[in-house]
Amino acid sequence: MKEHTTPARAVRAVLLLAGLLAFGSARAMDVVTWLYDARVPVADQSDEERQRAAAEGLQQVLMRVSGMTQVPVDGVLAQAVQAPERYLSRFAYQSEWREGVRQSFIDLHYEPSGVQRLAREARLPIWSSRRPQVVVWIATRSDGEQVIVSDPLDPLRVSLDAQAQLRGLLVGTPEPLPPARLVAEGLSEPLLLHAQGQGADAVLAGRIDAGDGYARGTFEFRSLADTDAGDRFDLRSETPEGLMQRAVDRVTGVLAARYAVAGGEAGLVRLSVGGINDVSAYAACMRHLASLEYLTRTQVSSVSGDVVELVVETAADEARLMELLAADGRFELTEGDEVGRVMDFSSPGLRWRG
Repeated sequence: MKEHTTPARAVRAVLLLAGLLAFGSARAMDVVTWLYDARVPVADQSDEERQRAAAEGLQQVLMRVSGMTQVPVDGVLAQAVQAPERYLSRFAYQSEWREGVRQSFIDLHYEPSGVQRLAREARLPIWSSRRPQVVVWIATRSDGEQVIVSDPLDPLRVSLDAQAQLRGLLVGTPEPLPPARLVAEGLSEPLLLHAQGQGADAVLAGRIDAGDGYARGTFEFRSLADTDAGDRFDLRSETPEGLMQRAVDRVTGVLAARYAVAGGEAGLVRLSVGGINDVSAYAACMRHLASLEYLTRTQVSSVSGDVVELVVETAADEARLMELLAADGRFELTEGDEVGRVMDFSSPGLRWRG
């Protein structure tokens, strides 16, 4: 394995970034509990149909794990979809009525470690299951007035939730709702503060106008951890539902670019973590590190006082790794010239927040 090294000035830039991210990293990100689950329609319960569904479900799960819009089925992935059941840990058949017709499904749960290993072998990006919570406010016109889409049975909300489920995006439309007029005008300081008060990590606001055979929308997405202008974009589609799906894909792409670790050769990174005051803090910190999919191995090198020095195996370099750990919300970056290379105990670099 190679050992990553980073110039001190690059790491100091990460510390500066951490200062800018201060209020955005104050809360720990939430876990996507269904990241390795898939529900696929089936015609029957035959072995052939189950294998077909398992291959489709595996591709859905890999799309979520990587953050990619489409996973290329070639090389090791082509072999995997030919024998997808070896990645399954359990499955069950279900059925429900939809529009007067009984539809059969198979619920599939894939073994996380097997999927992660496959993704690494295919050199796919790895996006942790700990992901930002995105508040979504969409204004549309109803009976001549602007309203926010909030009814779970509204077709736009159904489309939003389904596409977010497919892409592994945590979304919500919490109440109290802001004024629809404010949402239609785009993101503003009051909207950002309201989203922050709802416990969000990011916010998507937009306005959709639709007619016969067309739908167009203006959207703005911003992470509450960022100080830049965010991502403002216009979309067109034949239906409002299609528009909502494209907006979810756009937001997922932005977040994956920020939080996913590019596939590649794993190396060793040395970290020092302060704030480990007792056995319970040590256990919680180690459990958390073990849950991060972009870390393939974590080993304790030494302990001194409340500081633990670690060696972790990851495809991320030191600066990228520390940025991700701080953005996750369970660690905070500390100051020190030695952060980012072999650190001494007087300069931990990271502090466990619990």
